[in-house]
Amino acid sequence: MPHVFRREMPMRMRVFNSVQPNIFNDFQPAAFEQVSAQLSIDMGTAIATLIQISDQDSFGLHLNPADIWFDYNSNGTRDANEGVFNHAGTGPLRETDFAIEVRFDSSDKYWLLSRAHLFAGAGALVQALHPTGAITEV
Repeated sequence: MPHVFRREMPMRMRVFNSVQPNIFNDFQPAAFEQVSAQLSIDMGTAIATLIQISDQDSFGLHLNPADIWFDYNSNGTRDANEGVFNHAGTGPLRETDFAIEVRFDSSDKYWLLSRAHLFAGAGALVQALHPTGAITEV
């Protein structure tokens, strides 16, 4: 039985004032550790999901470019002009809402599992080092 994963996820991109950009005023020393912790959690979820898929199953990832949006104002909701098609220029892609399904087989499952374990380990390594104090000091 094929599995299909679908979830709308915002692509968060912080947009700074173009007149006087100063990323250092908004820098949070704990951010690196927080992102690493969330990475470990997300990869744990991916690992648990992938393990449930048998070697005989194929599975797919349902991608719809219309679901991609940039949270420019960091409010967590999709607002006007934040969709990817607002920035895609002109042409047939801009006017079409289409979905792409990427199919995987069992060998892809193990490749994805190995990468998920790799990223989970990287996140755990950062958490083990507790770099926030050193980053704050620098």
